[in-house]
Amino acid sequence: MQINNKIIISCSIIASLVSQATFAKNNTETPPNKLTALTHAELIIAPGKHLTNATLLVENNHIKAIIEHGEIPAGAFEINLSGYTIYPGFIDPFTDYAIEFEYPKLGLTRPVYDIKRIGGNAENGAIHSEKEWFNYVYPNKERAKEWINNGFTSVQSSKLDGIFRGTGVSLSLAAKTANEVIYRARSQTFMAFDKGSSEQDYPESLMGSIALIRQTFADASWYNQNKSKLANGVINNQIEFNIAFERLDNLASKQIIFETKNLNDQLRAAHLLKEHKLPANLLGNGQEYSRINELKALNYPLILPLNYPQAPDVGTDDTEREVSLADLRQWERAPTNPAVVAKAGIPFALTQFGIKTEDFWPRLRQAINQGLSEDQALAALTTQAAKMAGTDDFTGKLAPGYMADFVITKGNIFKDGQIYSVWLQGQAQTVRSLAQAKLLGDYQLSLDNLTLDLSLQDTSKGNKPKIEGNLSSGDHSITLSQLQLDDDGRVSFTADLSAAGINGLSRFTLWMAKEGIQGRMTDANSRTINVAGIAIAKTITVTQTATIDSVDQARNQLPKNEVNKNLVSQLTFPNVAYGLSEVPKIEKLHIKNATLWTSDKQGILEHADLLMANGRIEKIGQQLNTPSDYQVLDATGKHLTAGIVDEHSHIAINGGTNEGTDAVTSEVRIGDVINPDDISLYRALAGGVTSAQLLHGSANPIGGQAQLIKMKWGEPAEQLKFANAPASIKFALGENVKQSNWGRNLCSASHKRVWALKHFSKKPSMPPLPMKTH
Repeated sequence: MQINNKIIISCSIIASLVSQATFAKNNTETPPNKLTALTHAELIIAPGKHLTNATLLVENNHIKAIIEHGEIPAGAFEINLSGYTIYPGFIDPFTDYAIEFEYPKLGLTRPVYDIKRIGGNAENGAIHSEKEWFNYVYPNKERAKEWINNGFTSVQSSKLDGIFRGTGVSLSLAAKTANEVIYRARSQTFMAFDKGSSEQDYPESLMGSIALIRQTFADASWYNQNKSKLANGVINNQIEFNIAFERLDNLASKQIIFETKNLNDQLRAAHLLKEHKLPANLLGNGQEYSRINELKALNYPLILPLNYPQAPDVGTDDTEREVSLADLRQWERAPTNPAVVAKAGIPFALTQFGIKTEDFWPRLRQAINQGLSEDQALAALTTQAAKMAGTDDFTGKLAPGYMADFVITKGNIFKDGQIYSVWLQGQAQTVRSLAQAKLLGDYQLSLDNLTLDLSLQDTSKGNKPKIEGNLSSGDHSITLSQLQLDDDGRVSFTADLSAAGINGLSRFTLWMAKEGIQGRMTDANSRTINVAGIAIAKTITVTQTATIDSVDQARNQLPKNEVNKNLVSQLTFPNVAYGLSEVPKIEKLHIKNATLWTSDKQGILEHADLLMANGRIEKIGQQLNTPSDYQVLDATGKHLTAGIVDEHSHIAINGGTNEGTDAVTSEVRIGDVINPDDISLYRALAGGVTSAQLLHGSANPIGGQAQLIKMKWGEPAEQLKFANAPASIKFALGENVKQSNWGRNLCSASHKRVWALKHFSKKPSMPPLPMKTH
């Protein structure tokens, strides 16, 4: 007799299949070859590519083959996944998962000018570029569930602390040792503007953080260039060892993951990285839609959190008055943000960062309802995310040779489908039991001479199962109590069948049989009655199950790259109250018959004309001819003056006006932190102010570099700056400089400032420039 070695296992026992010998090996032996065939499934190979009634063949921890037609190999375990869909495992490129490390808290007394130099670290406590986080990976099975339950199979992680945060690590979420889960030991360099837990005073402002980044880039470049020269004998002087700078070598050939807290900072990071010609991926903020053209021009991929705001509280007159127009717009438009980014052609991935894990799928489905296509969403979770994590050569797709990281769902995951199993390196982790799913449905039960209808339904909305059921006969229905489904595919419940002539509570225990279900009932008198049942509807009714044809039809009906146009709010520039519906264009203008104040020796001119084009005054006179293409503005009875210049202003600055942590901070630049959304710009225009000199504050004797701006309301920050404006810097004396009333222990600050001023000529903070002091 011929023995068929192919063992066929149905969906109902997949959980027990995977829980066996896979964990039972010791560390010294090689596990036996394990071949598993997941048959009759819909395979989502990659975005835009899927197969129906296909087989995914898994060998140990990788995908061996995809079989569209034909027999599966002899000896393979077969798991029948008819009616189920397999997606590539999802990847989160921005997490701090499994990083077991905390920076020591030294409890230093302020002011803190210097930190303890240990092992070649950097001079500033916010620079941790020497850290390689694979050294601190310790898998956390319970925390991994935050991602696994949503279908994620791997993540990219880093300690999210400091400005230069170190080199991240890409790793599997499998419950294995660190050695087994690390996919890419050195992935991307993580950065931010937030100095994190550093106890060192500097920097305390956003412009200080930017200055520190510039200085660190410059120092690292100098260090690595001269280290190379020393190795090649070009120079002889020994260079002080600095592992933080060494790890920043050749950044242009690497990728940076840059975290920012808001849209203005995101754009600042992009401009800063462009300035240094560095490749990067930027963590998003949910407001990209409001500056999408500017972001597209900067051409950096994004990592988008689904951090939609809660509905504003407008329940009373008082709370309603506190809600800004900008907040209302963000509440309405945040779910459209992924679709807007996709339509702009900006590559992006998705992350769970910053939200509750149970909110992820409801919010992603909301984004799809607002115009994001399913293929775009899938790419953001798989292929694009894998690229950002540096694992796109073996994760993010269902393909031979790729890791066996995938998700099994019932129904379309981007609509109302539910996750049942997540496979991590070829091992299944049950999210919702497939064995339980096999039992769900409607049955006709027979016990003694009694016939009852049994209905078991999954009424859960998320990934936490909630099973409800009832027994009925005709118009009478009994709700089941103490209903439980175990992972082995057995269901138990109690029901009061007094109305059917069986007094007291009866306990049922049922399990799957060849033709339906079978089991037993134990009545209140401990009498056991055999129960048999046949299915009277589809066995699995977890969600509305669509056929492959209907799935394709539904996909085809989705609008392609169509953002929801039925929005109440208006998008303006900037996207706040009094923003403009479009950015003003430079006009050619003929102003006629004005009283013109020249502010020079010509004095006041009556009945004067002025021609203006390309942002400049072309001609002044009387009764001038109007050139073609010029608009005419009749200024009869009106006065025309030069715009007012505010020579000392602190408006439109983000992240602090002072970098007051040192006596000399000439390296910081106000131009780095201009806030184009500040309503002060609009109000200044209303008062006739057309330009202003934005100055550093008076916290120290020598502050930062100033910036001359134009009040071009609606323009990006970079467009507010006067090109080629004379450089200037802020000097100050008085109580602010002494910081004598700042409310913190700075008794030695004045001495430090005196010392710094004496040595100012020796401090290479800034190249020599012709400057004015203020």
